[in-house]
Amino acid sequence: MTADSSTAALTPRPTTSHATAAVLNVVLATLTVITVLPELNKGQAGNDDGVPWGIVLLAFVLAILMFVSSYGVWARQRWGVVLTIVLNVLSFIFGAPGIIFGGSAFLVIGSIVGCVLNIAIVYLLLRRTPAQA
Repeated sequence: MTADSSTAALTPRPTTSHATAAVLNVVLATLTVITVLPELNKGQAGNDDGVPWGIVLLAFVLAILMFVSSYGVWARQRWGVVLTIVLNVLSFIFGAPGIIFGGSAFLVIGSIVGCVLNIAIVYLLLRRTPAQA
């Protein structure tokens, strides 16, 4: 056994649903950071989209934490799964009002996509894998 194969044998691979959830979580976090960063750059006084400043700041913090939780899911750590579920539930709670009250089409579509991804990620993490015979 070589050194590479022994370390590969010790590293658990994530299940397909967990790997998919981790990748979707990274995609969601990346999209959130990309869309929220310009709002953060404008500052509180330059926020003209109608989104409360606290929600903008919270979305950025949640997105950064989602990167950390994605690593935990990928590494098959229980804390990663729990943190990812909690962050996605919070993201859904704070993003769902944007579907109805979003000022522009970009905010409404972004809220819809974000909420659908939140639901998909939580579903993938809570789904039981079928037992193999």
